[in-house]
Amino acid sequence: VSEEWGMLAWQRGMVVSVVFVGILLGNAMSGPLGDNYGRRLPILASYAGIAGFSILSAMTNTFSELCFARLFVGIAFGFGQPATIAQCTEVTPVAWRTVVQAVVQGSFILGELYSAVLVWYDDPDMKALDWRWLLLMGAIPSAVFFVLSLLFLNQSPSYLAVQGEYNEAIKVLESMRYDNGKPDMSIEFRALPPRAPSTPLQKVMEPMQLVFSMKMLYTTCVSIYSCLVLNIVYYGCLYAFPQVVADVDMG
Repeated sequence: VSEEWGMLAWQRGMVVSVVFVGILLGNAMSGPLGDNYGRRLPILASYAGIAGFSILSAMTNTFSELCFARLFVGIAFGFGQPATIAQCTEVTPVAWRTVVQAVVQGSFILGELYSAVLVWYDDPDMKALDWRWLLLMGAIPSAVFFVLSLLFLNQSPSYLAVQGEYNEAIKVLESMRYDNGKPDMSIEFRALPPRAPSTPLQKVMEPMQLVFSMKMLYTTCVSIYSCLVLNIVYYGCLYAFPQVVADVDMG
């Protein structure tokens, strides 16, 4: 796309960076939405958004249009991350949570391998890639998982219990018990007392006050710094290597 449209260096960087701006915005919106409407909705919206805006990206004809579409790809991607982590944590036994999160994070590798195979199939030398075709092919997994989630993904029983929807939580637990082949497992739990009504601002500020409290401040700062460094190195290399390798003489 850079050669096709004659992009300047700052434009090439912007097309990549705008996706991560979108992820930031999507992450910020996902938490409050997931707390108000459950984990299922942000996950479905994420899959649909990634697929839809990836297809829209492939149909763009100007730099501005492409940046707009890629921004919303990032928003959709960021939209699903917090909800997915919360959903996995809430439906996984404590002893298995680390393993499940490792599998979830490992799925990034599968996505990268899928992308690498597409690039290799299109042009192993990465000199004349059909970027529109790559975007369309990249939208397929999200579209598939959207359909599967629409059919099989249940709402988090923990969220339902907190919202006072006891009967709905029991139905989800019954489904989980059946899927795991544990018909004798007890799924009864004590209904939680109704929560006091709170404003949207309070729902946002309460978790912020917790993670930035004196008890959690050190852990929060270390996590923020570690993620910042990791992402700078990882995505910086991801952006730089294809540009460098494309000009290397492979013999």
